[in-house]
Amino acid sequence: VNLSTNYPIATTPLVANQRDYSMPASEKILKIKRIDITYDGTNYYRAEPLDTGEISYGLGGEAVTDGRFSKDKPFFDLQYNSIWIYPRASASDVTAGALLRVEYSREIDEFTTSDTTQEPGIDEPFHRMLSIGASLDWAIAKGLSNKNDLGQLWTDYESRLRRYYGKKNEARDLVMKQAYQDYS
Repeated sequence: VNLSTNYPIATTPLVANQRDYSMPASEKILKIKRIDITYDGTNYYRAEPLDTGEISYGLGGEAVTDGRFSKDKPFFDLQYNSIWIYPRASASDVTAGALLRVEYSREIDEFTTSDTTQEPGIDEPFHRMLSIGASLDWAIAKGLSNKNDLGQLWTDYESRLRRYYGKKNEARDLVMKQAYQDYS
């Protein structure tokens, strides 16, 4: 994984009366983490996911459809490699600076033989894991006697890496718990 020079955050101006915004293939987007929309260029609102297949009323009359949504509680649907927003921006929203902001996870960018200045996408104390992992793979493939030692070294590094990243943001306690759905 290469250390990227840009963060996986994209911002694009909204276009009047346009619902869909394509996601560029060059960004290699795997997962949308969150979408925020501002219709006035100042106040951002988190857009909630929506599946239009679950909407009981008809879609297609764009003005009627937009009338069912609020600009302070926008929604989005992922369709056909595009983000569809509800409601659409108006011409006055565009003039005011309407924007779509997307945070996402993306595919890895593998090293090539010409990558002479790039660094791994993990913190520097764990860069050695790359050489240990490659050595372990080689030792296993060749039946070398040091494969157990390399395996233990790898396990130790992996354990420290998990603890390190698990405590990297001490401003927030991460707790795993069951998510409950209210189907009423």
